[in-house]
Amino acid sequence: MLLLLLPLTSSANQQVDQAIQQHLEALMRPIAQREAWNGLRITHNTALGSTPPANCQQPLSVRGGVANSSRQRLTLTCPDQPGWRLQVATDMQLWLPVLVTTRVIDRGEAITAADVKRQEIDINKAPRGFYHHLTQITGMGAKRRIRANQLLSPTLIAQPLAIKRGDKIKIVATQDGISASMSGEALENGSKGEVIRVKNISSNKTIEAKVLGSGEVASIF
Repeated sequence: MLLLLLPLTSSANQQVDQAIQQHLEALMRPIAQREAWNGLRITHNTALGSTPPANCQQPLSVRGGVANSSRQRLTLTCPDQPGWRLQVATDMQLWLPVLVTTRVIDRGEAITAADVKRQEIDINKAPRGFYHHLTQITGMGAKRRIRANQLLSPTLIAQPLAIKRGDKIKIVATQDGISASMSGEALENGSKGEVIRVKNISSNKTIEAKVLGSGEVASIF
């Protein structure tokens, strides 16, 4: 079947367009509410396989569609006209204000609210993910150098570095209820909760330790 993009100008076309819009909004509403996507705006480009029949006297019934795809295949019927049936293919756009950087952020640098701005994009075209709320990124650190005006995604940020390679650190060791601490040197960068290699300065031995916070690790036996 040859699908043509037809301008929705006639009354019947406008009825189809409105029914599709309402259906897509209802399709996405549960996800938008769950994710607190404030300001979500939905648009669509619809390819009609044929010219719609005459106006339906009742609201059109629309079936089909999945929330996790931009490409939708829908079937429209008219309750008061048994022969009224239309199959359409439509591209759904989900426009949402997301966070992009306002400046270059270096690797390991903590991100603040002043470092980002909101920009509306079609999130269907952000396969690596995105952030919508400031609370999702405030205090996080850059995994690598991030350009100005770049979309923030989970591949770019993580917990900020609590320890950097070469830092002088405190190594805490606990065994059988007895704790001791000693001076050490970080041999790797590490965020809170990560396991890194450190050197015990007094024994000159290299061990693995879990990062507890800024300048402090716990040895792993």
